[in-house]
Amino acid sequence: KYVNTCVDTKVSLVEDVEIAEFSQSMFHENIIEGNIIGVDVARSHCCLLCNANIQNDTTDDMITCKNCNNSFLSSMIKSKLVCKLVIQINNNFSHFTAFNDAVESFLSLNGTLQKLSEISDNDLKLSLLKSGPITMLIDKSSKVVTQFL
Repeated sequence: KYVNTCVDTKVSLVEDVEIAEFSQSMFHENIIEGNIIGVDVARSHCCLLCNANIQNDTTDDMITCKNCNNSFLSSMIKSKLVCKLVIQINNNFSHFTAFNDAVESFLSLNGTLQKLSEISDNDLKLSLLKSGPITMLIDKSSKVVTQFL
């Protein structure tokens, strides 16, 4: 996502990277299918620069982040969404977390016409709970749903 450099970093051309071939079995262990049986949605506004939660009233025209002290127009502030999911896989229950990108992939897969910023928390919860059996790409170590398939 990010490339960090320092003063001594030297940039040079390299040969093209060959296309890596991954076997499907490498990804298979990170794909699960289950039913979402429990949902908790937490939505908060976050700073564009430091990603800290902003507690200010977003009805003001300008919002100042208390963490980095930068000010922004309230129309520029984005929502940070955290969905805690209880997923039934066979007869076992597992807890996972889904963030903005994963929830957007769910809305797209589900054919929901509303954007993530427009859908209410209750409508999102209901949509997730009514989704039935669904396939997800997960990160097992962090217990995060990275994408709905």
